[in-house]
Amino acid sequence: MRFLLLHDGPIQKFKLSTSRMKKSTAIDQWLRVISRKDLKEVVLDVYGDEWRWEKPRISVPRIIFSFQKLTRLTLFAFTVKPPLEFQGFPFLKYLELHCGVTITREVIEDLVSGCPLLEEFKFDNMDKLALTVRSPNLKYLTLGGSLEDLYLEHVPLVVAISIYFYPLAWRGDILMKVPVTYEYLKFIEIRKMDYQDMDKVLYVVHLLLQSPNLQELQISSPDLFEEAHYIKANGDAPDPPHYKTADLNIWERNCPSDFTFKCLKSVKLSYIATKYDLEFVKFVLVRSPLLEVISISPHDDEFGGGAMDMVNEVLRFQ
Repeated sequence: MRFLLLHDGPIQKFKLSTSRMKKSTAIDQWLRVISRKDLKEVVLDVYGDEWRWEKPRISVPRIIFSFQKLTRLTLFAFTVKPPLEFQGFPFLKYLELHCGVTITREVIEDLVSGCPLLEEFKFDNMDKLALTVRSPNLKYLTLGGSLEDLYLEHVPLVVAISIYFYPLAWRGDILMKVPVTYEYLKFIEIRKMDYQDMDKVLYVVHLLLQSPNLQELQISSPDLFEEAHYIKANGDAPDPPHYKTADLNIWERNCPSDFTFKCLKSVKLSYIATKYDLEFVKFVLVRSPLLEVISISPHDDEFGGGAMDMVNEVLRFQ
């Protein structure tokens, strides 16, 4: 604190990283000291090596919502609840809410829509949310967590989308339609893709169909070791009553016969392990006339993936 008080010039960036903070009082004091220093970037991280999901969240200091010149804001493991008078960050271009940030759907939607210059948004959460993202200038979007529905019809300029399906999450609850065309979308990444979950498959199908200028596609199946560890730590959960298993020809059946990836040049598929995964490989090969590179990584044999069987099967594809 003493050093901050003695500093005469501007402070462009403030970063705090600790796992020992129990209240936001000290953070609030530091931020108040530098509130008139033309602060442009704030990173508050109370995750630390000792973090546990059940650990109570610290509330974000209210003073931070008065920093109208912020261009970058990163929050780890906080409870986010802006004051009623908060109207947004007029100059914010980068927003990251990470590691179990506690926030309601209304707050996150108002926060994003209240940042008219926002270009990159990263968000993961462990609460069930039906999230709508409204951001007319957004270019880079990264989302993960236990989202029930995901509405992305209000991001017309998006260039890259990364979606992370958490283990045992988004099962049977995901939105099945992508209602707009993403003319600028060049890169799609899907992590932990379950090719047997019909709702996930249909969501990805619609996303691909609505991305006519897609150039790069990356999809990873669940890492079986990581999934087993997660289930052991958190307890297994049965499939929800509305969970439906996809059939093998779901990709071909849900695409027009004349559909092709007109601009797709690079594809990376990781942890390929099942016949459902292989059907997607075949679908991409058939529908990608300009494809230059495809990288396929099978699962290790020790997890029952049959790595060499996967390799031999792919090599037989035309």
